[in-house]
Amino acid sequence: ILANHVLLQVMDALYSQLLWDEFGATQTFDAEAFDHFCSLCVRIGAVVPLLPTTCNLVTKMGCLKWHASLTNEQREAELMKEYHVAGIDPMMHKQFISSGDAMPKGKSRLKSYKNKIPRREIDAAWSIIGFVSCCCTIGTFSAPDFKQPRDLLRGIVHYDCGTLPKVDHRLPPSKLQVDACSKEIKWIHALLSSRLLGDIPC
Repeated sequence: ILANHVLLQVMDALYSQLLWDEFGATQTFDAEAFDHFCSLCVRIGAVVPLLPTTCNLVTKMGCLKWHASLTNEQREAELMKEYHVAGIDPMMHKQFISSGDAMPKGKSRLKSYKNKIPRREIDAAWSIIGFVSCCCTIGTFSAPDFKQPRDLLRGIVHYDCGTLPKVDHRLPPSKLQVDACSKEIKWIHALLSSRLLGDIPC
């Protein structure tokens, strides 16, 4: 549970750099910061199967909301209080640290879009998968449940703004769509061939 909890915070931080305009912030991480995140992911991967766990958590990330900083309790003046946008509630961290309670189930950000997920969300999901893949090694864990990674990969390809949408537009695809589709199929092939998602069920 602790590894999942830390990985969820890493993912929220990465999302803040990929969708920084929605977070009401700017891209502030430099190469050194990403190196630190990668090192942290490597350590998490020594405890849990990193990429399958990431795919599972991507589907569970909450919707973006404004949250009050936990340090506001120390600030009396209203103008000195800090707020930020995040997909996870900081009170969840405080509760977990104090009691060890499991993370509460909230509304999934991807599921909230249904099939109308914006393309920027799909690109962000691919970026998270790509970043974590670079931090992965094939461990000695037993084969994880393949359902969550399968559902995530299938979803980001078949969403309405995916490269192979289920909606029939009755128009020939553009060259950009064909190129993007070819690229994503190669990514999926690379992920499956690498066995970072575990053994593919027969």
